[in-house]
Amino acid sequence: MQIKKCSRCGAAKPLNEFNKDKRAKDGLQVKCRECSKEIWKLWSSDPQTRLEKRNYDLKRKYGLDLWQWEDLFESQDRCCKICRQKTPGGRGTWHTDHCHVTGVVRGILCNKCNRGLGFLEPFITEAVNYIRASTIDQ
Repeated sequence: MQIKKCSRCGAAKPLNEFNKDKRAKDGLQVKCRECSKEIWKLWSSDPQTRLEKRNYDLKRKYGLDLWQWEDLFESQDRCCKICRQKTPGGRGTWHTDHCHVTGVVRGILCNKCNRGLGFLEPFITEAVNYIRASTIDQ
C-alpha cells in the first residue's frame, strides 16, 4: 500500500485519503481529505476570507480586483449590461463576461444573457444578418 504525507497535519496516510489534483506530479492534492475539509470550512465561514478569495479569483481570471469589478457593475447601474435585469437569476450570481481570445472584460451579465451569449457567440454575426434579412423581406 502506497502512503503519502499530508502537508498540513503531517500524518502519513494511504493515497485514497487524498483528493485528485491533475496539476500535481502524483495526481493528488498535498493535503489529506480531512485537512481539506477543515480548510474549506474556515474559508466558507469567514466573510473576510471569502472577500479575499473573491478578489484573488477576479484578479487571476479577469485581471480586475474586487473594487474595479464593483465600479464596472456600478457603471451599468448594478444590472445586466444586456437586458438591464436587476437580479442575476440562475444560482444567484452575476457573471463577468469577457472575450475568450483577448481576455478583455465586456461587462457583468445575468445568468440568462451569459448563457445565451455563450451559445450564440460562435455565429452571432450570421444570426444578426438572418434577423435583418427577414425583417427587410416583410
